[in-house]
Amino acid sequence: MKLEVNISRSKLIYGAIFVALIISAYGFGNKAGYNIGYKEGEAYVFAILTSRNSIMAEDINPQFNVEVKQFRNGIQVYDYVTHNIVVNIGKRYIRNLLGWNNLTTPINATKYISLGQDASVVETDTKLATEKTANGLVRATGTVTCLNTTAYQVQYTWTATGTDTVTSTGLNWSPTSNSNNNLFAEVVIATVNVIANDQIQVTWQISAP
Repeated sequence: MKLEVNISRSKLIYGAIFVALIISAYGFGNKAGYNIGYKEGEAYVFAILTSRNSIMAEDINPQFNVEVKQFRNGIQVYDYVTHNIVVNIGKRYIRNLLGWNNLTTPINATKYISLGQDASVVETDTKLATEKTANGLVRATGTVTCLNTTAYQVQYTWTATGTDTVTSTGLNWSPTSNSNNNLFAEVVIATVNVIANDQIQVTWQISAP
């Protein structure tokens, strides 16, 4: 019985030492490692694994899919980055590009950016429900840049001609303003309130999985 107690105590001391080392090394970088109620002898293992997983997750997660900027009198006053959703018809569009649908007509490049005032987006959307058609904020042809072997970027800057509000943006494969059934992806952003001569810059980055 005495031997059992001594071993248990050793484990607790060993675990406590490693917890202290992990906390010191990672500078309290992972809150999971703060918990005191670890099983004896297992605390240091848990702390190492959770800290390592946290670092790996940071390394592999993309930083953004869409970036929106607003400029007033040449000064940037708004910057918002977020992820988007690829809608169902956008996924079908990818399928068709691979020849599944045996297309006989060309498909337009996906380089047209739309702005809207949608409060939410879902995968069944086929266009921005409230796409802008006035105040200089109509659908526009973006500048396309190749980023690498699997990704490209589309960017456009609008100059507002009046007061308006923007809360969403879409990426389309048709240049026709407010047209339907050509939406590839869309996203809701933090509200942008513009006045005449404000500029809004939207950057989409598209990467093949």
